[in-house]
Amino acid sequence: MYNVPSEIILAIAEHLRLDISHRTTLSSLCLVDKRTYHLAKVYLYRHVELNSNSAITKFRQTLTVLCPYNAVHVNTLNVYPLIWHTRACSSNRIRKDLVPDLRSILNVVSNLKHLYLAITRKALVLLLADIKPVFSLYSMAHSGDMSKPLLKFLSNQPEIVNHGWYSLSSWKMCRLLQESMTQDNRFLGNLRSAIGPANFLAALMRRRPLTSITILIYTWRYKNTKLDDASASCGGVTGWVKAMYEAYAGGIGLIPPRESLKEIRIAETQLPMVGAIT
Repeated sequence: MYNVPSEIILAIAEHLRLDISHRTTLSSLCLVDKRTYHLAKVYLYRHVELNSNSAITKFRQTLTVLCPYNAVHVNTLNVYPLIWHTRACSSNRIRKDLVPDLRSILNVVSNLKHLYLAITRKALVLLLADIKPVFSLYSMAHSGDMSKPLLKFLSNQPEIVNHGWYSLSSWKMCRLLQESMTQDNRFLGNLRSAIGPANFLAALMRRRPLTSITILIYTWRYKNTKLDDASASCGGVTGWVKAMYEAYAGGIGLIPPRESLKEIRIAETQLPMVGAIT
């Protein structure tokens, strides 16, 4: 392996980094020898996904005890997958008992630019309370609630360009967000893209010139009806189209007109209804 030029090793690592399914292979590449590890570790740590409690704990140990010098390589941190669903299980989100580990991680990742947190409401408040970020984010998305700690955190992240909220936001929460933007032009002052429920996006668009939005909506479908099933009844398909249109129209109706807006996307979560269409 020592005869392989460094640029070849780096090219392999870069290729593996581009596909998340190759993370295991990239990890194996880092185990070949010390030289390969030092060349490829930058790509291994650049995009980090933590999808279990043990992964969060082990990563905290790695960055704070075992290999603290690798913390500077972390560019993107994704803790549990963000899912837009009314019945999101707390076991698939950051709970308050994991907050100390996650805070320890956030305290050392000085080059972090993208942060995505599937997190419970209480845990997000505890995580951001009195935190002093060592990083400057370009992107952030979460599944918590609007709170004073979150507003304070966002006020200290003026470089954020993309923001996502994967939660059922109340109008009161949206008003708090809108008031913060009104009082401080630097608050999300560089925001150009957002994803979330329609009322959240509407609050942002009243104060910031967004160019791209993704509206998160729910539609209902009978459990035994599939659009790609040739046997699906006409009534089932028609019902889905009607629900989809109503959700879409309802979301669009909340969005104020803006010349800056160039792109609107819809992200649908299908919620099954009891019973079946025959």
